[in-house]
Amino acid sequence: TNGEFTLPESKEEMLDKPTLIARIIDSSYVVTYAPKRALSESIAGEVRIIEVSSRRPNLQVQARRKLVVSGKR
Repeated sequence: TNGEFTLPESKEEMLDKPTLIARIIDSSYVVTYAPKRALSESIAGEVRIIEVSSRRPNLQVQARRKLVVSGKR
């Protein structure tokens, strides 16, 4: 769910949320990419900007906007 946090305020809402969450999961895709410059060539803490878009009208895209390179490799 891309980090979506759901906190129902009532019993009825709690019973409705699983349907919404299932719909979100069912319409999710996993996208990977190969960076132009290998992560092994990066400096720890380096920030890489990520842009994900769609050509499909009215499609809502939820994605990370950046990647911070970790020090562990």
